[in-house]
Amino acid sequence: MKKRFLLLMFCFCLGSTLYAQTDSTKHKGLTKTELATAKELYSKMIQSETYISMNETMAKTATSLNGLKLPQSNSPKDMESEASTTDFYRSWLAKNLNKTKFKSVDEGVKAIMKGWNLTKKLMSENKEVFALIGRANEEQGLEIVRTENPYDRLYDLSNKKH
Repeated sequence: MKKRFLLLMFCFCLGSTLYAQTDSTKHKGLTKTELATAKELYSKMIQSETYISMNETMAKTATSLNGLKLPQSNSPKDMESEASTTDFYRSWLAKNLNKTKFKSVDEGVKAIMKGWNLTKKLMSENKEVFALIGRANEEQGLEIVRTENPYDRLYDLSNKKH
């Protein structure tokens, strides 16, 4: 359960960083047609090779984090490029390496950044579904991601011997 939560938090933290909205107005939500489209696109996305690879990578990373939660920076500049994100996680891992199962800071950074890059790739390949999710109200967002529960599969992947 912890691994699923960590994975979910990583995706949402990265997603919110990559697709942060500048205005704080509440979302009115999607039309019925848009909601149906979002559910269909989401269902296709979670069957993609990129999504499956991202989940496998994140499940392994979650196991190696040994219960630690990846931090989210208070500064968007820390996460605006691969280099700044790498530096941010390198600094965090240097302070927390002994609490993880990673053998070195470099190993941990490589694993985290592989997940970060796969998440960016997934978002790039699925711009329409992420745009729709971004415009959905909270209830619709939950309905979209409930289309199929990929976390059951993730849980199985994270419990495999690595």
